[in-house]
Amino acid sequence: GCRSISKIVIPKSCQNIGEYAFLDCDSLNTLTLNGEHTTLGTKSFGYEYDNGYAVKDGFLLISQNENAIRYAEENHIQILSEIISGDGNADGVCNLADVVLLQKWLLSVPDTQLADWKAADFNGDQTLNVFDLCQMRYNLLKQEEDSKQ
Repeated sequence: GCRSISKIVIPKSCQNIGEYAFLDCDSLNTLTLNGEHTTLGTKSFGYEYDNGYAVKDGFLLISQNENAIRYAEENHIQILSEIISGDGNADGVCNLADVVLLQKWLLSVPDTQLADWKAADFNGDQTLNVFDLCQMRYNLLKQEEDSKQ
């Protein structure tokens, strides 16, 4: 029933999201589930109303977890299950916010966390470094140039 949480990132170490864990969290818009085998309990998020249970319009579940994909399909939840190259904050797009986040992470700014390090690994070498940052910036600039033409 929390009213102030808008985005939750569940780490790989989480094995289970229990029944009703985030039920009636009215501000919750995005839940990123990083665990490959994490299970989801009945009505883990969404809200109850007089005649049943639903998830608010626009809610986004981000995960490649088969349990999450099945849960999303069964409950008519929008799911993003593919890695978007450069999308380190797991919001569904690669943009300037991801560049800033990766830069802060590389500089070890306190409390900086990547929601999806695999997506931030822009060149796919299993290492996050300045090369990923440069390539991400280059691609964003190229996209901007291409959209102007």
